[in-house]
Amino acid sequence: MPSAPVTGGGLFTFDVNAAQAGGITHTNGSAEVNIAQNGTYYAHFLATVTPAGTDTFPVTNLVTFRLGGQTQSAGAAQTIFTAAGQTSQVNAAFVFTVTGAPETLTVASGGGNFLYSEATLNVFRV
Repeated sequence: MPSAPVTGGGLFTFDVNAAQAGGITHTNGSAEVNIAQNGTYYAHFLATVTPAGTDTFPVTNLVTFRLGGQTQSAGAAQTIFTAAGQTSQVNAAFVFTVTGAPETLTVASGGGNFLYSEATLNVFRV
């Protein structure tokens, strides 16, 4: 994914798809991963992040998963930046069970405005 800004509370959009199977689908350029089958799943998010548009530090970046629009307490990742120009790699992972398919999975950014690059989201049925 090319560098892209995400505002506080905003959802990540993913521009490219890899292999899709097992009832897991995603439309290029959208934020939602659609899950069509009940079961247990593993999601992993990885990105490089830097603060954008702020001169006030420290600033905290929080990445969370949302299932069916509801923020999940498991799998969150937090990074604290103390100066402009800092970058960090953020990793978040989440195991979840879908019992009322279809369901949607999204990834949200909180804490301010951040610039993300090399963002990936992998979802597997386990």
